[in-house]
Amino acid sequence: MQLYILLVQLSTLWTVVNCLSKCDKINSCSCKSDKGVIDLKPLDKTDGTAAFTVQDLPYAYSYNPCTPVTVGTFGTGCNQIAVCQGYSAASLYYDGGVHSSAQFAVNNNGEVTISYNSLDGGRHSAVTLKCDKNTAGNMVYVSEQPLGTYNFEITSKHVCINDEVTTEAPYTTITDTPITTKLPTSTPPPSDNDGLILIILALIGLVALIVVAVAITVCTLRYINIHKPLGNPESGNTNDRMPAQSNGVTLANLSAVNLVPYERLKE
Repeated sequence: MQLYILLVQLSTLWTVVNCLSKCDKINSCSCKSDKGVIDLKPLDKTDGTAAFTVQDLPYAYSYNPCTPVTVGTFGTGCNQIAVCQGYSAASLYYDGGVHSSAQFAVNNNGEVTISYNSLDGGRHSAVTLKCDKNTAGNMVYVSEQPLGTYNFEITSKHVCINDEVTTEAPYTTITDTPITTKLPTSTPPPSDNDGLILIILALIGLVALIVVAVAITVCTLRYINIHKPLGNPESGNTNDRMPAQSNGVTLANLSAVNLVPYERLKE
């Protein structure tokens, strides 16, 4: 029993001696302490997908430590982020934090916690790193506490402090800027006023056609009346158009001619 108590005390002493007091940010996925470097790059994915996805029904949370990812349909809110809260049944996705907002802190247990803020400041995420040299990488959802802050834990051998401080150049800090998408303009559906205008134009065109048809008909009838033959249409003789005349004497003035009897002429 005394041996067990001694072992517990030694374990506690070892934890106190080796726990961190701070870890200064190198970039969005690594920090440096006086004991070494914590680097999440081995856990990161660079193929456009998130390294971790955990469930807290009906929501799913996606996390990629170093490289920004887009979750869901582009333009829904999770564009180039570190943490995304998704409700796929309704195609809803919410920014849970961007890489440029990453802040490193050490909790009371000597564990590093990375905190993220969304671009609009409405949501926050906290990822606590737990060293386990026998685990490649595992992420769990812990709680939403306080409201709007989502807490996770990652257990992995890759979040343990390196024995030596790395001499490699730090990764380029990723700057997250809002992405403005220009949507193609679509032609709006015709309104009721547009339909009324089309009807009026059609009626005006119809009236114009009727007026032109009437004018053509009137002109045709006038032309026929002007050039109509004056004679007997049944005779077919166009010479009957004018009254008969003989040597300048018309039938009307024949009665005015004094006829001389034939007997007197013989005398």
